[in-house]
Amino acid sequence: MIISASRRTDIPAFYSSWFIERIREGKVIVKNPFNPTQKKVVSLAPEDVDVIVFWTRNADPLLGHLKELDQRGFRYVFLYTITGCGPPLERHAPPLEEAIETFKKLSEKIGPERITWRFDPIVYISGRGEEWIISRFEKIARSLRHETKRVIISFLDFYKKVAKRLAKLEEETGVKVVDIIKRREIIEQISTNLSSLASKNDMKIFSCAEKVDLKSFGIRPGSCIDGELLNQIFGLKIKVEKDKNQRPQCRCTISQDIGEYNTCKYRCVYCYAIS
Repeated sequence: MIISASRRTDIPAFYSSWFIERIREGKVIVKNPFNPTQKKVVSLAPEDVDVIVFWTRNADPLLGHLKELDQRGFRYVFLYTITGCGPPLERHAPPLEEAIETFKKLSEKIGPERITWRFDPIVYISGRGEEWIISRFEKIARSLRHETKRVIISFLDFYKKVAKRLAKLEEETGVKVVDIIKRREIIEQISTNLSSLASKNDMKIFSCAEKVDLKSFGIRPGSCIDGELLNQIFGLKIKVEKDKNQRPQCRCTISQDIGEYNTCKYRCVYCYAIS
């Protein structure tokens, strides 16, 4: 079993103490996100867990617990989001330089093969254009050149609740976020540049659950929870099957998420996991 910790919230940043207590108990109770009255017990016994996949913007609160996870025999990897968007889109996220330094500390502890950088989502702001996106990617990629081997990208999905928040943001701040998914020329410029920059910095680049085909720009469809990669890293034989509970375009391997929606304190304006 792969444990996803978590698509629904940032467990390393905000709930590391809670998580390590669940590890010590050997189990966690997980609510059905669509029916909170339905609950199930998920084993966290080392023999039942193939790999833990951490999703985070800030691993620092968890760093002190990694030794215990190692001693208990757990295998784990990190999906680490750094976009550099900053306020007003990311009012509470770690500052860019701080995020990069923490990423480096984590890489030093566990190795670059076990951390994937997520430059996700790609947000296009009117007036800033492609150059703003490309320059941020370049700065982060250069900083993480020796700290990771992979980067995953995707363009912002305008879910109804996200679109409503973005409209409010524009009204309050004048910052207008534009849906560019059908603007082929913009997608091409961004994707071509990001692909080239990833290659220059010794990273393989993949897309996440992207409806647009980016292969012609050098970006293959990828999996955030990649069973084949986990097998390669840890010498396992996880059965690689698509998680049918995720979006149609998602290629992630089946996992058990242990997080809860509406609990991430970063409250990024574009986030799908908050109301």
